Amino acid sequence: MRPRSNVPRGLCLVLLAALALASGPAGGQAPKRGGILNAMLAEDPPGFSIHESSTISGVWPLSPCYSNLVLFDPLKPHESAETVVPELAERWSWQDNYRNLVFFLRKNVRWHDGQPFSAKDVKYTFDVVREARDAPAKGGAFVGPALMSPPFGAWGLPDKELKALPGYRAAAQDKSEARRLLASAGVAPGTLLKVDLVTRNFAIYVDLASFVVDQLKQIGVEATLRQVDTAAWFPTLARREFQIGANLTAGVVDDPDAYFFENYKCGSPRNYTDYCDEQVDRLIDAQSQGSTAPGASGSSGRSSASSRPTWRGRCWAGARSTSRSGPT
Repeated sequence: MRPRSNVPRGLCLVLLAALALASGPAGGQAPKRGGILNAMLAEDPPGFSIHESSTISGVWPLSPCYSNLVLFDPLKPHESAETVVPELAERWSWQDNYRNLVFFLRKNVRWHDGQPFSAKDVKYTFDVVREARDAPAKGGAFVGPALMSPPFGAWGLPDKELKALPGYRAAAQDKSEARRLLASAGVAPGTLLKVDLVTRNFAIYVDLASFVVDQLKQIGVEATLRQVDTAAWFPTLARREFQIGANLTAGVVDDPDAYFFENYKCGSPRNYTDYCDEQVDRLIDAQSQGSTAPGASGSSGRSSASSRPTWRGRCWAGARSTSRSGPT
């Protein structure tokens, strides 16, 4: 663990501001180019495969390590279809009445070990991302509750117990149960229940919300997706101005206190669903005061971060076709 500073945060901010003013260019002096910019990251990257860990903690520091077919022009203040520029693809073209998108790859591109980059590597990457059945490696997200199950976390239910719960069972079973519940609530067969689904106007939020819209449609619920700008998103949640909200939240540490108190305690300002159960509140308090992490040593008290099991997943250096090598 890093040593904790006893200096008040307010004082740190004042000192930083003073240093910034002292080190800034004098009046009329032109800024000097070059040097090193140190940027802070809240946590260590979860892995080296940015396709498997869709989080700013991984994408931000690791994106400069990899090349893409195309990318958004980093010199443009806003990202749009017009700001896409080539990188490994020299150019691209829509064909067959916009049914196929063809990328024309740069020539003489090589991997770090000298092997040539080819279309097979591009296909391998897309197979991994979309979790194709014949893909030589699997990426993507893992289904789990608020606290991930082992081996991805220390506190979640074991996978066998989790898959016995509604929402985590076989998809066909859960969808059938959902249709039954709608029918028992008075929704006639063949009738679409219309709802409003709101989310933040941010790519990973929209991806999640679009998935939810598709899943709801399969059980007879027609959700209209409404996107809200970031400036209005959290006030929208705080005022409970939604029927269904597709939100994302994350914690820096794998600890029940970081999730339960914030998201499930009665009266918590971040408990956007207003879920409240006094018995659950007592259980949350009890685990906070006396439980230890699964597998941790010690007879009582909270376990230290160093005693909790840590999972180190496999990573792979880029989108490499298995015709040469697989994940490493």
